[in-house]
Amino acid sequence: MRSDLALRSHRTPALRSPLVLLAAAAAGDLYLLRGLPNAGKSTVAAQLAPGANFAADDAFETADGYAFDAERLGAAHAGCRRAVDAALGRGEPAVAVANTFTTRAELQPYIELGARHGYRTHVLVVERAHDGDNGHAVPDATIQRMAGRFQWLDARLRQAAGGGRGGRPRGRDG
Repeated sequence: MRSDLALRSHRTPALRSPLVLLAAAAAGDLYLLRGLPNAGKSTVAAQLAPGANFAADDAFETADGYAFDAERLGAAHAGCRRAVDAALGRGEPAVAVANTFTTRAELQPYIELGARHGYRTHVLVVERAHDGDNGHAVPDATIQRMAGRFQWLDARLRQAAGGGRGGRPRGRDG
């Protein structure tokens, strides 16, 4: 259903709102996929941006498989940000990043990169709707800590979750 403004904007370009103009002028879409390990973030990223999808985990992929090294985690995230910055700088129409992004602070550098390059930024939460092993052998205790520090961006969800940290929104279903 279109709003009256949308109808006027569509019919008469001179009446377009600044938001419509911004959306029309965006360089592309930056998708930030957040969620716990084995939620399917990388799978969704590959679908959204087949030629430009990135994850800090990429640094731990070897010829023999996945080999996580906590001492290299900071460098892995820095490398991921550099790769995303380069893809945005090339003008890729769609760029996706699949990291856990449990806190707002972890998302912020990517949100800033998107804004600097003129991209529309979309933050998507990916939840596991399948049974399956944790593909990266992340210990359950670590996954629980990640879930406990999850921070919603939307103030309405922060309020529903109890002030900003962890938990899922409380509502009729839960």
